[in-house]
Amino acid sequence: MGIPGFLSKVQPYATSLQFEITNDDKPKQLIIDGPALAHFIFSQEILASGATNTFASTLTYHAIGEATVDWLSKLEAYNGQVKAIYFDGGLPISKRKERLDRLTSSLNRLISFKAKQNIHTRAWALGTFPPLPFLVPAVIEALLLSKYQNMVSLVDGEADDHCATLAHSTGGIVITSDSDLIIHDIGDGTVVFLNDLGVHMPTDESGAMFSVPCFIPRGITRELGVTAMTQVAFQFTLDSHKSLRQCASAALSQDSVGDDIDRFAQPYLHNCHETSFSRTFMTRHLTENIMVDPRVSEYLLHAGVFSSDRLAFSEINSLQSDCRIYMPVLLDDPDKHSPWDSGRYFRQLGYAIARLNGTPGGTREFSRIGHQIGGTYIDSLSQPEIIEHCQTFIENATHIAHLFPGHKQNDRWRLMCMRYVCITRISRGRRLPSKRNMVDLFRGATHGIDWEYIQTSAEYQAVLYSLRILFQCLAVHNSMPSDDQVTEKCKTTIRDLVHRMQPPLKLAEFLAHSEQSEDDSMWERAVTVLLNDLASISPPTKNSQKARKGTKQGKRKRGI
Repeated sequence: MGIPGFLSKVQPYATSLQFEITNDDKPKQLIIDGPALAHFIFSQEILASGATNTFASTLTYHAIGEATVDWLSKLEAYNGQVKAIYFDGGLPISKRKERLDRLTSSLNRLISFKAKQNIHTRAWALGTFPPLPFLVPAVIEALLLSKYQNMVSLVDGEADDHCATLAHSTGGIVITSDSDLIIHDIGDGTVVFLNDLGVHMPTDESGAMFSVPCFIPRGITRELGVTAMTQVAFQFTLDSHKSLRQCASAALSQDSVGDDIDRFAQPYLHNCHETSFSRTFMTRHLTENIMVDPRVSEYLLHAGVFSSDRLAFSEINSLQSDCRIYMPVLLDDPDKHSPWDSGRYFRQLGYAIARLNGTPGGTREFSRIGHQIGGTYIDSLSQPEIIEHCQTFIENATHIAHLFPGHKQNDRWRLMCMRYVCITRISRGRRLPSKRNMVDLFRGATHGIDWEYIQTSAEYQAVLYSLRILFQCLAVHNSMPSDDQVTEKCKTTIRDLVHRMQPPLKLAEFLAHSEQSEDDSMWERAVTVLLNDLASISPPTKNSQKARKGTKQGKRKRGI
């Protein structure tokens, strides 16, 4: 994030900001870059985990969520007050290359993770450790269940833009990892970097105060004799060997700024982003205050579900009939098939229901395909097909309830997801997960794991998250004004499915121990029942496999 090398040039212009435990009735106003905070906390927790092997170093979402809330509380104890925590609600089309580059980077780290390390060696360099795939939405979920719930906003754009806007209007302190915030027009605002807080903030309550480097862009521009940091940053992009003062001199010596600098400066200029603190910009359109994950929000915006917003970017204003969604790189075996094969049925249904309120068309999912990131086209569904898919889902949920009558709802969700993992493997002629791996996965085992366990875990998570996407699309559709183009039968069927989807698993419960996990024999029995049920499903013949490959998106009727 930010212009490579620019921060090192700005470092000499840092001043010191003091945080102290005091009864001052004017606390420091803190504006938090949410995605940056999530990744910072993950890094801090990995360093502190003392894990004995690489896979066990992957912390739970529950632990990351708790650590995030605790860290903010500790910072507030030093006379700080969290004013807002912004999360990206959708990136513009111009960010597509950056998005794909990030996915490719994550995939390369995963490939390196497997190629160079044994699972049972000690944890290795943090910079090459694969990140938690659902890190940011898990942190959002945790914050919404905390005292910070009213400070969380999912914005129709990028978080840093909204951080800059609020800092410009309030003179607050932006907490971030993105050096671009120094270039933004933030008025009298200040920028503090999370890594500096990580170094200087006491790990316990023994210290009554601490100081961190901070950056005040308006003060830096005055010292350099320029009117905006964009002038200096633009010159730096032309010649990164220059000092900041040399960049300022070059900017001042130009007779005219020209079109190039105008284009460069445009994203950094102060503009009138919404700075209200509703949980999500979608409240303008929905009857309920619903929070969805950033990637779902972006999909809904690009699909024209909230047609008056559409990301507020000019290049978005022409709606895309073929919308994109970017699936995270899961912690799987990169030499095996993509785990996102599992659960595609749920996602297809979710996309189709969401687009009942937007523009019609298919969806292109970007995810790992072999050792590369590629796009997979998923057809949309007609209303009769939506009805059929909803009814099939309800039938399968009812079937699971009958198979496991004594289990709690969360455990039924887990068993249903594992059933879909198995059905997907059967439909593709692949070997089922071992009974031992399924039982260990339900128990939350972290010892004695192998790459087959890791692959099964990734497929299981893919189905769980696909259900989450479906639920969020259902919730948004159900809270939108009624559309005359949707038939009454379709509306009724969707409402019935919404009822059946309550309550979904939270991210904090992904791979967590079951509520009944103290009874290991319970999972042994449950997996036995599941495998017996799957025995009635026949693998596809060669002819049926060829027929399925000949379609863009074949229906999978064997149990799905």
